[in-house]
Amino acid sequence: MQPHHTFLADLHETFKKAQLHSGVKKRYFNIGPHTVCMQFAGQNLVSDMTPALEHLEIAMSQNPDLTIFLWDDYMTRTKMPPFPWDEYPGNQHASIVKQLNTETMYVTYNAALQMLNVYDLPSKTAFFWLSDARSIPSSELSNPLKTILHKFLMPKGAFLVHAGAVGTQSGGVLLVGKGGSGKSTTTLSCLSSELSFAGDDYVLVSKGSTPTVHSVYSSARVFKDNIGRVPHIVSSIIEKPHLTQDKAHVFLSQMWQEKLISQFPLRAVFLPHVTGNRDTKLIPAVTKDAIQALILSTVVQLPQTDPQAVQELIKIIQSVPVYHLNLGTEMSQIPQAIVNYLKKSK
Repeated sequence: MQPHHTFLADLHETFKKAQLHSGVKKRYFNIGPHTVCMQFAGQNLVSDMTPALEHLEIAMSQNPDLTIFLWDDYMTRTKMPPFPWDEYPGNQHASIVKQLNTETMYVTYNAALQMLNVYDLPSKTAFFWLSDARSIPSSELSNPLKTILHKFLMPKGAFLVHAGAVGTQSGGVLLVGKGGSGKSTTTLSCLSSELSFAGDDYVLVSKGSTPTVHSVYSSARVFKDNIGRVPHIVSSIIEKPHLTQDKAHVFLSQMWQEKLISQFPLRAVFLPHVTGNRDTKLIPAVTKDAIQALILSTVVQLPQTDPQAVQELIKIIQSVPVYHLNLGTEMSQIPQAIVNYLKKSK
């Protein structure tokens, strides 16, 4: 048996043991046009890994496009077998396990967090494992399983990108920029307008005659110094001792369900900038600025992005107008500038 087949068999067997000890819980979600089943051993990871996705939850599906098995050792009283690779450096970033990576299998391991992500194309299965669910990183609360979903969706012409998105059923915009550019302030300010929220950190973009933006996560992270600019989201902030202290984690699926949107046609790409001026202004930008901002931040955040996917994303950006969104301090002007643009662009 080849090493990657042995590895997959070990994962299945370990999950079965965890399931026998702790029971199983299944949840189903529509991620873009695809159905994903998350199968948990025990209850502990359910409350951490599903809040950001629950706005996309559906009833049971008989034939999901992807099944993800999730568990940890500590809470299920199981033990992961020794990994078939040398130990990776104990930094805070996941390393690609080159020994097991093939055209159809993708494996990352974070030694510092003892966290494993595996995606196997032929079997339409994936695995998420932690040594101890109590040490789950904040990124998995706000944007769970993004590595697995990214690899699963890319070949299907749908690309997870590092961007925010707001709009209506008739169309909306991508908000692109590095951390601190104002993406979260912009998306959260739109909750008090006629616009709906599709995402803050990551959204899905699918190609077509008209590109489509799909919501994945109903979460947002905003610098705590900026909460005063969007006070209406305070009731949606969660606090956990191990979360990063500089940003507040916001979950919108319960308090703001009516403001969430599952998808819309892409009408433009906006590059937000914090100016310190009172008024918000929309200024035409050049396409290469948007390409550089979106591709750079996406590849940095999702380094497993394939070159072909990058080319497809470039084509999508080239197909729509691009603007600088110069953000003013008068918060009501921010969503209004987007609304005005969308009404004119119909």
